[in-house]
This record gives sequence, C-alpha cells and structure tokens, in this order.
Amino acid sequence: FSPMITDYGARGVKISSKEAVSMAATLGIKGRNFFSCDPAQFDEGDNVMSIAYAPVVGAGSAYVAWEDGTGASWRPAACATYVNLDVSQFWEDGT
Repeated sequence: FSPMITDYGARGVKISSKEAVSMAATLGIKGRNFFSCDPAQFDEGDNVMSIAYAPVVGAGSAYVAWEDGTGASWRPAACATYVNLDVSQFWEDGT
C-alpha cells in the first residue's frame, strides 16, 4: 500500500475515486500476488466484498464490488467490476 501512495506522490497524482478503487482492488486478498487477478492463485484468496468510499459533504460515492461464482469459477471481489453508488441522498439537506 505504501509504495502505491509514494508512487502517486512522486508523479504528482492526486488520489481521486479512480485511484482509491485501484488501491482497494490491489489490497483485496486474492492470492500471494495482490497485483494479479490470475485465477490460478484464487485458492489462497477470500475477498468477499471490496469497497472504496469517496466522501464529499452533500454528495459522495461508494464503489462496491463483490465476489462471484463458486468453486473453480469463484472470483474475488477485488477482481470484479466495481459499481458506483451515489450516496448524496443520505446527507441531510441542512434545513
């Protein structure tokens, strides 16, 4: 995780939702090589849900992925598609 943040800083990249999802997906337990979604290593994984939250007062999003399949067809959440959920409706409108 630390090398990812150091790399973003060295390149002057601000951590946006895209980078946050990338970090969450990388950290999801899918096998010995966190950077790989090679099914050959999935027997060592157990990543059921993977979530990144981008907080913004009055707005914001949650990016969520979940595991798929069973047995030999199982894929960890971190190797699945992330869905963007708009959470702005859950903020009080201030009135």
